[in-house]
Amino acid sequence: MSETQVGIINIKNNGGTYLIEGSTLPVFIDEENVLWAREHYCADDEPCDHPLEDLKSDGVVFELKFIAAEVR
Repeated sequence: MSETQVGIINIKNNGGTYLIEGSTLPVFIDEENVLWAREHYCADDEPCDHPLEDLKSDGVVFELKFIAAEVR
């Protein structure tokens, strides 16, 4: 699967989840145009991907900032 980082999110309110308020996570877009955030667990550094729509559904409040890219 192809993925491209397109931005970052900053967790404003974790909505009762285990995500840490104030943390910043990279945001990717996949081949199906789904936006998702990637988190790395501290213990084993395994990535865990969270679709942004799922985070919203779970009550997580975040600020999304897109990274500008030059298109040729």
